[in-house]
Amino acid sequence: MKNNTIVLNFSNDKVPEFLEVRGKDWIKYGENNDYPNYLVTLFNRSAKHNAIVTSKQLYICGQGVQFNAEGLPPEKIASTQAFIQSPNQYEDLNELNRKMVLDMELFGGFYLHVVKTKDRKGISAVYHLDYCNVRSNKDNTCFYYSDEWLNDQGEDNPRVDPKKYIAYGSKEWEKAKEGVMYVKQYRPNVATYALPDYIGAVNAIITDAEIANFHRAAIQNGFQGGTMIVFKNGQPSDEEMATIERQIKKKFTGTDRANTFVIDFVDDPTRTPEIIPLNGNDFDKRYDALNDTIQQEIFVGHKVTSPMLFGVRVEGQLGGRNEMATAYSLFQNTYITPKQLLIEAVLNELVGLNNRLTIKPVEPILPDFSEQTLLQILTKDEMREIIGRKPLKIEQPAGAGFCKHTFAKDDDIKDLEVFAKFGKSSDDYMSVKNVKAMFSVQEMEGVQHQMFALTKTEKAILDLLKTSPDASAKDVAKYLKITEKEATDIMTNLLDKGYLDENLKLTDKGAKTKTPDLTELVVMYKYELRANAPDLVAGGQSRPFCKGMMSANKLYTREEIDQIGKELGNIYSEPNYDVFRRRGGWYTDPNTGVHQPACRHVWMQGIYKKR
Repeated sequence: MKNNTIVLNFSNDKVPEFLEVRGKDWIKYGENNDYPNYLVTLFNRSAKHNAIVTSKQLYICGQGVQFNAEGLPPEKIASTQAFIQSPNQYEDLNELNRKMVLDMELFGGFYLHVVKTKDRKGISAVYHLDYCNVRSNKDNTCFYYSDEWLNDQGEDNPRVDPKKYIAYGSKEWEKAKEGVMYVKQYRPNVATYALPDYIGAVNAIITDAEIANFHRAAIQNGFQGGTMIVFKNGQPSDEEMATIERQIKKKFTGTDRANTFVIDFVDDPTRTPEIIPLNGNDFDKRYDALNDTIQQEIFVGHKVTSPMLFGVRVEGQLGGRNEMATAYSLFQNTYITPKQLLIEAVLNELVGLNNRLTIKPVEPILPDFSEQTLLQILTKDEMREIIGRKPLKIEQPAGAGFCKHTFAKDDDIKDLEVFAKFGKSSDDYMSVKNVKAMFSVQEMEGVQHQMFALTKTEKAILDLLKTSPDASAKDVAKYLKITEKEATDIMTNLLDKGYLDENLKLTDKGAKTKTPDLTELVVMYKYELRANAPDLVAGGQSRPFCKGMMSANKLYTREEIDQIGKELGNIYSEPNYDVFRRRGGWYTDPNTGVHQPACRHVWMQGIYKKR
């Protein structure tokens, strides 16, 4: 008996295959050589996926590229600044960087067209290449560029005639006048082309787009749900049935028509087609039931620590600032920072420097602070700004920041040797806030330099009280193997911090404290360029002391500042040597012609937390 029933099946997405083309040097990017275009389609169709990718781009690009020129020759500074301002005639480096980052997040890599100078000893321009328009040979030593890889029907174009480029850094690169740099993320057992981080979530992204499309189509289209169409005017030939199948499939299937069909042909004298619902018109409920699962899979595929960082509210999450701060810190350290380091390595490679071009991160999301805490870490003017008042007009003392001692070049070397003994690398800390410029060590008095920190013993006591709320100081001392006096002093300190009440029992704050509670915030001091400092005059350079301090890139604690002052005081026979007054020698402002017994740098008090 002839089977006259045809079931129309829809294709499932799968990881693309990279196929060699007979008679050609390039490798096809997917079976139809269109996988990059397919990823762009997903990007444009899924709202959640689009929001995550573009937000990642913003996080990685941060506040832009910054250049540390300290200690570099003037000609290198000039050439690097020129590159930052215009890596090509169409855009600056930050605009180029945004394209690089978007491609990296969308495709898993990016292409740069690198053009050499006439003598072929340097780089004259760097251009972004549309990722969809580039194909590669098997080992990425040659690249092929064309905007005609697909024909007008969106199918692989066998007549494409691409332009060939050699790879940046390959054997032929030294003699070439231009080439292509391909930067891609490593993925095991995947050669030639990159795959994006979210490749495991592609099916979920497709489904997300189709859910939205279904609801739109359900409003516009007449067919709902699974449907059988029965033709009762005889049984056509196989060729005729196939033609009818293609016509109906082309016109009605997919979420654009919110439908699937089963077509049946029977011989019936009434000759009237019959449309039979197979599973009811409840596809809207089925799609909605999928939404939460699909959303979660997209977040996981994108390594999202908290959807709130991308403007997506999730049921059951309160969205408090403390929760946001924790999620941001985790996402910054586990995802954003590694991506920024990759981009920075590429930018420094292009200008021939090491760690001079960096990306300034976005401002961190900070936890909610109590009024008492804000009073400790904000200046009066900053507190007045919060309540909408104008800042106080306070005159800076005459001569503030000026040196009493006359420094020679030998003194610069002596001082740098002392400073080199102390300090911590600023790379190990995240700047939470710059508080104010320091002009005298007397200004450190009354500043709480260790804030919000819980010691290991304090954390252990809080943990003990969570499991044994009635534990006394004597019980704590016995459990932690410390004296009862030590236990009482520590518990009194926890009382002052608000973790314990007057009866030395846990408060709500103490009960909710996790271990560790909060990354320790520390007040430290850094030698840096003044915000309003003018540029050096042409050919000018900073003094050895300033160069050394800027290149050291260190942070100093209150105790270290005191110790440095003592050592330098012994050298210069000044018992009360003031470190904060050590700011280079005489400086002439090129804009005003005013001479100052200080330099363009300043000691800045700031709040930091360990990375």
